Amino acid sequence: MRLSCEYELSLDELSECVADKNNTEKKLEDKEITASINKFLRDLPETQRNVFICRYWYMDSVSFIAKEFRFSESKVKSMLMRTRQKLKQRLTEEGLL
Repeated sequence: MRLSCEYELSLDELSECVADKNNTEKKLEDKEITASINKFLRDLPETQRNVFICRYWYMDSVSFIAKEFRFSESKVKSMLMRTRQKLKQRLTEEGLL
């Protein structure tokens, strides 16, 4: 079951990686960030990529993802945290943060 509150929670988790700016440069930056995130996701191992996409594209809850992948919730949370840290590092290195 996909919950609307999960949408807000999952976006909050990503907020440290993707800054919200209200200016004309935002569109260009959004394209650059999108391209960088897409490349980042292609470079991830398949399971890690799928867990990340379930959480931040489909807005699935951690408990739903854990059941789907037969992982513990703590493993899913750790995997997501490490992936967000790697994404933040990549965006920082590319000057997008």
